[in-house]
Amino acid sequence: MANNKKQYRKNPGLNLIELEATTSSCSACGTENAIDWLGDMKYPHEAVVPNHGDGRWIPVSVPVKCSNCMLDYHHNIPIIDRDGTWGLYGDEAGRIVEFNGKRIHFFCLTLIGLHRSKHELIKSKLNKFKLDARPDLAPETWTHHFTEIWSDSGPERRFAFPGVAEKINYGQRFAKMIKDLSPELVCFNFSSAIVLGDARKDNASAIKTQKEDLFKQALLATLDTMRINKKGVIWHFDNIKDSTSGERTEGWALECFLGLQYTRLFTYLAAGIYIPEPKFMIPGSHYLLEVADFISFCIARDFLKISQGKAGEIPSARLGKIYCYRIMEDGQPDYAFEMGSFFLKRYFPVFK
Repeated sequence: MANNKKQYRKNPGLNLIELEATTSSCSACGTENAIDWLGDMKYPHEAVVPNHGDGRWIPVSVPVKCSNCMLDYHHNIPIIDRDGTWGLYGDEAGRIVEFNGKRIHFFCLTLIGLHRSKHELIKSKLNKFKLDARPDLAPETWTHHFTEIWSDSGPERRFAFPGVAEKINYGQRFAKMIKDLSPELVCFNFSSAIVLGDARKDNASAIKTQKEDLFKQALLATLDTMRINKKGVIWHFDNIKDSTSGERTEGWALECFLGLQYTRLFTYLAAGIYIPEPKFMIPGSHYLLEVADFISFCIARDFLKISQGKAGEIPSARLGKIYCYRIMEDGQPDYAFEMGSFFLKRYFPVFK
């Protein structure tokens, strides 16, 4: 039996529109009951490894209490046959900007997936870019973090770019590589912007909540997208800075994931297959993490430049259309498949 005493963090409180009017018929009296998709169940939706044999036992129903006869029964969720599993690779970026007298903390998380037919191609292209940036090092021996390239300058610079113009050209070519991989490369960018106050402690708490909620919603939204497209999903992230004590840097993120598993919504989105907990990797240890890092940089940099009324040096529009998803001031989602630079402009009327 799953351990219901693990520490976990609450779900973000968002449901699918298609489920809001869903009811369940009581097996004893036939009463139609509302389903509490977001309330905590007694136990989380966790696959159980059998004592003997292979595979796992997967929950395919959710508990419901009849409002009429008070019977506890189970409601079966729709099962979807999957025709494959995609790995999604994620990295983050953040900025604090000044806009109309307000200090705003912007945070984004990029998740990308790539069809297996293109993996060798992108590895080859990425290695060529890395050779341009560091011709003195074998590409496999260092991690491509574009923030390091962008900030590198002076006589002690490590990268082969004498000035900003050369970095911009490099970044624009990198963005074109990403755009040219579409539609085999799928990109999701989740973002949020909050106004900071004067109290440092309160701001730290608000930023912590901002990041946690965005992480949870990124998992739910991509799980739903993969379900609709009959795909399983395995998430891989650069290690995200922990907000809890202890040695495990991914501790808070796994607590967020467990909080999702306590909901009936997660069982619905899993749709009868095993959904493993997110994996956390050494920063930049996979080539798709390096690509996600670049995309997050472009999005965060774009937000900064838009706040200044300027054009970005490497506007995220150069990446092509991506799945953009933001959390609005009322906590509700807003999403579109469009150029990132256009989507980010939706933030600023709110802050005027």
